Amino acid sequence: MPRDLSEQGLVNTRALSIWRPEPGSASGVAPDESLPRLSAHDAQRVAAYLDAGAVVARTTARMPDPWSGDNTARVPLSQRTDGVWRWDDAISYYVRHYHLSPGPQFLDYLRERDFAPQPITAAQVSAVADEVFGNLATPAPQHLLRLDGTQLLPCDTYCTYQGQAFRCDVNASRVKLIVSPGQVIPAGFQAKDARRSFVQSIAYKAVPASEIEAFYEVITTCWYKGDPYSIRRIDGPSLRLSIGGGRRVKRTVPEPPSPSRDEWGHFPNAEVLGIGEIWATIDILEAARLTMAIVPYHLVDGYLKPVRDVTGAGYSVPTADEIFYFPSPAESPYLPPAQALATLRDYLAVHDPSYPTADLHPNRLRDGWQITTTHPVDTLYYIADDNHILAAPTTTPTPQVSSQLSAQFRQRHPAVDPPPVHDTGTDIFD
Repeated sequence: MPRDLSEQGLVNTRALSIWRPEPGSASGVAPDESLPRLSAHDAQRVAAYLDAGAVVARTTARMPDPWSGDNTARVPLSQRTDGVWRWDDAISYYVRHYHLSPGPQFLDYLRERDFAPQPITAAQVSAVADEVFGNLATPAPQHLLRLDGTQLLPCDTYCTYQGQAFRCDVNASRVKLIVSPGQVIPAGFQAKDARRSFVQSIAYKAVPASEIEAFYEVITTCWYKGDPYSIRRIDGPSLRLSIGGGRRVKRTVPEPPSPSRDEWGHFPNAEVLGIGEIWATIDILEAARLTMAIVPYHLVDGYLKPVRDVTGAGYSVPTADEIFYFPSPAESPYLPPAQALATLRDYLAVHDPSYPTADLHPNRLRDGWQITTTHPVDTLYYIADDNHILAAPTTTPTPQVSSQLSAQFRQRHPAVDPPPVHDTGTDIFD
């Protein structure tokens, strides 16, 4: 929030931040993973604007990226400004690498200016430097849970208590309020480090259900490889998905191809736990048709039910203004193995007619298939889920080709700003 420094003769810039307090991290803060992502186009424009900011303080110091999986110091920390906002280069890093949104207020500000940087004088830069390095303490960033559609939240029950939002567990008479990592622990809550639990928490408090001001069900859905999933957990740039429950019931007719249960079992990033119980871990940029509904609920006879129970069966039917859309790929296609073989044989008949086609076997990769043969060959063919074919020498390690296949697949299916036309407020979210 901007600070009013006009009475002290200082500039009044706004501190742009993607950070939330996280005592468990080396720096004491971590990127706010609940901020929604940008489309590839918007991420490029926002990062370019941030990079064009005037340098307030230059430093060669860098910090590790907690989402990268290693401790290499790679995140830049120089300070910049445009005279109205101030930020560090870490923000442009997370925008560029993970499409992390710096927040709706800043995005509105950029769109009003058509993402065009304005000239800034040396005197303005000096004044911002005085603001940054003066004796005025900058408040620590506060990570507050918001139920207004500006955060990407996993599926769960949420509530408001004493004007603040919490994730919660509900029974007939008591509600367990959960404080997530990065949130400030309010007075009266009991600290408990459960960061490794599926529902991560650092503190909790049990209160009578009668003290809860409002209940909500957050139902966050996406499509992945032709199937609808619910998003159960967010870990930095990764999503943990469940195909069982929490998904939109209304489906496309005709339905797109999707893996069978046996085929899901061969995905390197999926697990089959039983009939209709399939889990997958994906990058957020792979989540097609990413949609979140925040539906008001209330407690009736000890059970949570929608305030608007349109069906009479307790299903969520959100109104149009309760559905929120996030940049995501329009589709996440899946190529069945038989179709992959047929497509490759057609391709070989034209481009490599001497290649043996009588004994081809598809091996599942993350975003397509490796096609092997028992015949001695110098080349192996790979086919992505959108029918693009890649050839590689048989000596090339499969993980290397699979990584290239996935990178090219994502380039062909980037996140875009989706027009909210397929949900009218009449779809069922379960």
